[in-house]
Amino acid sequence: MGKSDVYMKRWLSNKQRFAKINLIDPGKLDERMCFQTDLQIVFGMLKCRKSKEELLDYVNKNQEYFSNIDEETYNALRVMLRSELSLKEAESKTGGIDMCKALDDLYQDGVNKGIEQGIEQGRNQGIKV
Repeated sequence: MGKSDVYMKRWLSNKQRFAKINLIDPGKLDERMCFQTDLQIVFGMLKCRKSKEELLDYVNKNQEYFSNIDEETYNALRVMLRSELSLKEAESKTGGIDMCKALDDLYQDGVNKGIEQGIEQGRNQGIKV
């Protein structure tokens, strides 16, 4: 076996590692399509990420799950929802992460920011607080 055979064998083994890739479009999945893993929840969340009302409703319907998710799933959701900087980790009593609490905190941060902006605008208009 020559050097070229060794390189070819190595190249083929590397190709085989990446040969089987299944692509899934979460937006096209219907409710009946079930995964028996965290993917079901992640895909469900991705499906309604463009509507805060739908997202909130989805989280509320799956509150038991979202009140104690593992760190990997939490981090995946933060990245996929493009909220890496917004969501804060809120540990649940069982050691997982309470996504419901994290979303509540995110909402409250928005409320507080709105109040601060309102006060600042009022000051700029000459209103005393």
